Amino acid sequence: MTQPSPPSPKPRVLALVVARRGDDIADVLASIEPQVYEVEDVVVIADRSPDVAPETDRPKTARRLSEALDMVDGPVDYLWMLDSRTTARPDALTALIDAAESLEASVVGSKVLDTDHPDRLLSVGGPTDVFGFPYTGLERGEIDQEQFDVIRDVAFLEPASLLVRRDLAEGLGGLDHTLPYLSFGLDICQRARVVGGRVIVTPGSEVFSRASGAQRPTTWREQAGRLRTMLKTYSLVTLLWALPALFLVGLATWLYRLPKGSLTGPVDWIRTWAWNLLYLPSTLQARRRAPKTSMESDAELFRFQVRGSLELREVAAELGALLGAGAEYEEPDDRASPAFWQRPDVITTVLGVALVLVLTRSIIAEGLPATGYVLPLAESAWNTLRAYAGGWHLGGLGSPEPMHPSVGATAALQLLLGNRGGAAGILTVGAVASGVAGMVALVRRLGLSRGARLVAGAVFVAGFPTLWLAGEGYWPGILALGGIPWSLAGVLAPDPETGRGWTGRLARVGLATAVSAAFVPLSIVIPLLFGLVWAVVAGRSRPLVVGAAGSVLALPVLLPWLSGRGVSDVLGSGVPFHPDPSWWVAVPLLVAGAAATAVARGRPLSVAVTGVVIGSVGFLVARAGSLGAGQEATTAGLIAAAAGLALVVAGALDAPASLGGDVSLLRSVPAYAAMAAAILVGLTALIAAPAGRMGLPDDRFGAFAFASSRAGSHGADRVLLTGPPETLPGEHRVLPDGTPYRLIGGNLDYPQAWLPEARLGDAVLEETLVGLIAGQELRPGELLARFGIRWVAATGPSPLADVLSAQLDMRPLAGLFVGESGGVWENDVPAYRAVTDGGVAWSWVAPDYAGRQLGGSVRIAENADHRWGPGAWQQDGWANRVPAEAGVATFGGVDSFRFQARAAGAVVILLAGLSLVRARREAGEQPV
Repeated sequence: MTQPSPPSPKPRVLALVVARRGDDIADVLASIEPQVYEVEDVVVIADRSPDVAPETDRPKTARRLSEALDMVDGPVDYLWMLDSRTTARPDALTALIDAAESLEASVVGSKVLDTDHPDRLLSVGGPTDVFGFPYTGLERGEIDQEQFDVIRDVAFLEPASLLVRRDLAEGLGGLDHTLPYLSFGLDICQRARVVGGRVIVTPGSEVFSRASGAQRPTTWREQAGRLRTMLKTYSLVTLLWALPALFLVGLATWLYRLPKGSLTGPVDWIRTWAWNLLYLPSTLQARRRAPKTSMESDAELFRFQVRGSLELREVAAELGALLGAGAEYEEPDDRASPAFWQRPDVITTVLGVALVLVLTRSIIAEGLPATGYVLPLAESAWNTLRAYAGGWHLGGLGSPEPMHPSVGATAALQLLLGNRGGAAGILTVGAVASGVAGMVALVRRLGLSRGARLVAGAVFVAGFPTLWLAGEGYWPGILALGGIPWSLAGVLAPDPETGRGWTGRLARVGLATAVSAAFVPLSIVIPLLFGLVWAVVAGRSRPLVVGAAGSVLALPVLLPWLSGRGVSDVLGSGVPFHPDPSWWVAVPLLVAGAAATAVARGRPLSVAVTGVVIGSVGFLVARAGSLGAGQEATTAGLIAAAAGLALVVAGALDAPASLGGDVSLLRSVPAYAAMAAAILVGLTALIAAPAGRMGLPDDRFGAFAFASSRAGSHGADRVLLTGPPETLPGEHRVLPDGTPYRLIGGNLDYPQAWLPEARLGDAVLEETLVGLIAGQELRPGELLARFGIRWVAATGPSPLADVLSAQLDMRPLAGLFVGESGGVWENDVPAYRAVTDGGVAWSWVAPDYAGRQLGGSVRIAENADHRWGPGAWQQDGWANRVPAEAGVATFGGVDSFRFQARAAGAVVILLAGLSLVRARREAGEQPV
């Protein structure tokens, strides 16, 4: 009779408590004692003996694994590693031993639950990317419903509770105590896989630990720890491409998080690499002690990793959410997922980026054309801000009147971005991209489909209203597109539960509204209008309150421009636009709006009705020039019309889907007609695609460079421009006979686009030009020289151009033209903007004048104002005269305007700060 084989000896286990500095280990020691599966001994791994209660026996302490093994009587088979913050159920070790023995695993991890909320999951293992970034697959606060209760192979285990074969641990050279919590677990798992060990998680073993927060993997210490693990476990071939990729991924993600409130990002990114350089000798030593790495060992690691970078996936998911991809975050499985680039959020993001690149490719490659109000930014952003904040108006013959808010906004952004040419292009492309993303986010918040979101974004930035503004060369109107949709999306955001949440929400709405209002002041009322319409449509008063609050919070950004202006002044300022859409744009739009509002249901109906109301109001305001509406009012009307048009298109596109399956033909046909009309309207957004500059006209003012190239040592002098209104830069004045004209400094730039109210010098110049046209003066050069006018340029047919051809001291420059039928004349009489008693010219360094320090005085050819100095000011006719001994002439400024400008800047910074603080807090509430 065969004798039964003797039972296998029971595996012996040593419990190792990995103590973290400052942690109390009493709880973890107490949870080891009642284990069903008894341990041979307990050793604490720590630099010094941990503090314990007096009545508790002091545990054995070792600094290294080898020391801990020497303290045990006889050999052990397994090491049960517990973090000092862990407590275990009595059967936790039994489940670990059963899984390790039955599946021949080298490393086995437990299911980790929250100590404070025992029903919530913290970790069940999971995959990583090639850089070691972990993915748990859990949402924040996810309840344990046994959904992960299956033993499986994983790439990463949290080191709260790990069972490791003793021979494996010794063969790997022990434990790496330089690593932080998560990287410590990753290091053990990666090194085990390199030598062919199996790493699994068994949910039958349950332990408890304290939640570490969603942002823990992104701390610089964890980043540094993952990099150290890579250096120890990957082959040289893999490191040659993985390290540069990690360098760029880290840089990109930190820079991405910087504007979201992670202000220490770049510093932490530097610390990550500096720490590894400091510990590089010990890393190389550990690599030499470990088994040899190879391409085969890398392949074993790659089997349980996802492709690409998980950090970049999170960035792509956030960008996708901005572009309307929704809040879904598809989980990668434990192995490589080839479907990442097929995810809807990624596809939407790519299409949105492609749309922006197609619409702005010429701006990116060649810069902005100089046309209309699209003018180069000033040479010095700081000097422009000085002039804006209560200083001297730089347009025409100047004025103490405040400049347009867009001058201050562009100068502030130029100061942040640097190069003026590059800054203008970045502002334009950024506004278009923000407009697309914001409109898509708005339509997403309204609950419509991805297709409707993206088409609405395209229609908003390249539909008929926007193209009309671009065709007129009204650059501020394009820049205003970047903020409005975000303010409207904020109006519809879910109501926060806390006061801090409401503060952040209102700050974001106010900031987005301020961004648009800084470029188109009257667009400040659009959030209020939208909130009112949506409150009526949805039957809720909260949107009206939030929209009104956003408009009020943005009001300070209009200071000091708004100060002292009456309502009629604001509504009627500037030459109005007169938009006149073509029939092939108007008919599809009317069909889409009428059909969608007639047959759609649910959210598409609400969106379409809201779009029709806002678009109609906006279009009526844009056409109200004959009723006294000026440029600011008609521009705001066009932007409101653009937003309304986008909402109409979005609602019409989703009209058929809103009907469901069982509808009559009488209802479904109009719904599909609305969708078809919306598609036609969407296709009109491609009109701007061929040129690639957002519908802006060709460069018209590049020829004005002659004033700089032919300037004297003191700098460029003034140019008097005349010609058809559409050929002149920015605003212009009109003589009594209807002749348009304006003055520019020799270097044409954006701060000169707007002209202040006419003052004494402007009246004298107008009188001079009227007399010139009437033929009362055959030598006008001396008269024009008093205004610092060295050049007269005709951009087209003009009575002034006809008269100048017969003058004696205005010399025509043969072959130099600035328009289709214009010409250029140079003044033979020296014409200086600032000149001393001795005839020495001073330079204009906007907004100041500077020159040689001389006795006597200097005449400043700017409208007379007693605040010019330094020293005693004298009025010289319509101009100014100040002492020349200082070598500089400056405008003293208007204190009240200066205070208002600074207050406006402070409010914008405050709104931005409140928005960032709230955004940073919410970042930790995203899925883990």
